[in-house]
Amino acid sequence: MFGIICMLLCCFFYALLNCLARYLSTTIHPLTMVFYRNFIALILILPFVIPKISAIINRESFNRLNLARGIGGFLSMAFWNYGRIFLKEKLSFDKIIALTLGFFGTYVILKPDVNGISLATIYVLMSSLIWASTNIMVKKLTKSQDAYTIVFYMALIIAPISFPWVIMHPYIPNLKELGIITLIALSSNIAQILIAKAYTKTRVTVVIPFDFTRLIFGSMIAYIMFGEILQLNTLIGSIMILIAGYLVAYMELKRKNEKVVVEAS
Repeated sequence: MFGIICMLLCCFFYALLNCLARYLSTTIHPLTMVFYRNFIALILILPFVIPKISAIINRESFNRLNLARGIGGFLSMAFWNYGRIFLKEKLSFDKIIALTLGFFGTYVILKPDVNGISLATIYVLMSSLIWASTNIMVKKLTKSQDAYTIVFYMALIIAPISFPWVIMHPYIPNLKELGIITLIALSSNIAQILIAKAYTKTRVTVVIPFDFTRLIFGSMIAYIMFGEILQLNTLIGSIMILIAGYLVAYMELKRKNEKVVVEAS
């Protein structure tokens, strides 16, 4: 249950930073925001890694996996294969149902138009797929690195990658924008630490269905920040996502109880 709680909190902070980024998107280009967010995130995480900075710099575990996660180097359409090959975790029938239900719940919330899937919807779904693949990387990285090191490497890689855009399109945020970007960076760091903790304590196939709750939290925060009314499709999709999460939590608890009974006998 600890891993599930960490995942839910992670989704809340990711939903928060997404809404804050949306608020800033009217004045700051997304790529500019990416640089400042990761540059500040790097500064914020430094106090936690400075005591072991020499070990991190000389760490043999900084490898292509860190780099791949930083730049999103490979497609997450292979999520199912990576989950089985890399993690060697079996996808039971209930987990497959939960993942499918959660995905379709997300699709309902995105509300594709009558003419089919819009380009914006495709972007969001592709983003979710890429996110899934980076989750597999995080799970692997937690075996050799702690959460703070993983977050440090992430910011250290992304900040330089996005820096050329800032050079070509210079923009200095005002104090208000800088404060919001700092909050975004802090939320990002907390979310990444939480997800690393979740994968350290719990199998990825257990916590992944709860990742869809980001859209539920996002809808709630959007209502508070932008006054967006909860639509019927959002309500239906949210219910589907919650059912998926409940299914996984219930089956996981049932399996643990059965294991305890077997060991006791």
